[in-house]
This record gives sequence, structure tokens and C-alpha cells, in this order.
Amino acid sequence: MRAFVYVTQADGQSVDLHGLIAYARSRLPTALIKGVWIDKRDDASISRRHGGGELLKRTRRRGDHLIVPNVGTLAHPIRDLTDTVRNLVEWRRLTIHFVAEEFVCGPGGDAERMNELAEQAYRDWRVRRTREGVAR
Repeated sequence: MRAFVYVTQADGQSVDLHGLIAYARSRLPTALIKGVWIDKRDDASISRRHGGGELLKRTRRRGDHLIVPNVGTLAHPIRDLTDTVRNLVEWRRLTIHFVAEEFVCGPGGDAERMNELAEQAYRDWRVRRTREGVAR
């Protein structure tokens, strides 16, 4: 079993890589952590980002795990987020660990809970973007 860690880093935002790696080691003790990818952009889906595209080239095996800090890490807006999660889970057969939400989404997982988390992530993203716009 292999595990991959993926994060985005917006301007001025710090990334807690040690916490994500510690999570991976505690939840998946037999997994081989194959790498950590950090993307500077957070305004597109994981598949359209530089580091995300590179990561997805390496996740070819069924049973691979993807560790992300929260649901909003994978994509914005919500349409892209739900499509991205569906692609990663159903087509690539990845199991995604959302650390902040303490939710694991894998093949045959809880789609209703995933949709709730996606909607909340989109609301949080809109609030953050509005605050950034007002601050400018």
C-alpha cells in the first residue's frame, strides 16, 4: 500500500506537513509514503495544477491513499470538487483522507457525507475570497 500527501499553499498560509505525515503514519502504519506535493495555486482542480498533475501520474495502483488537509484542497468551485472526488475515488480507486474533517472517502464510501463536506468547503472558499477582495 502506498500513501501520497498533497497540499496547497495560498499566499501567506503555512502548511503543516509534519502533522499530515504523522496522520499518515498513525492511520496507515504499513503504508509506504511515496511523496509530498505542494501546489502554490488553489483556484483550480487538482488535475489542472502543476503538482497535482505530477502526483496523479504516480497514483496508478488500486488501493493507493491520498492524504489532504481538508476537502477544499482538491478543487474549487463545488462542481469541480465533486467531479474531482468522483474521478479520484471511482476511476482511480484512491482512498482519500481528509484530515481536518476526519473523513475517509474510498470506493463505495458515504457519498451523502462527501456532498455535505463539499458544500461546506465551497461556502468557506467563497467567504475567504470575498474577504480577500474586500481587503484589496
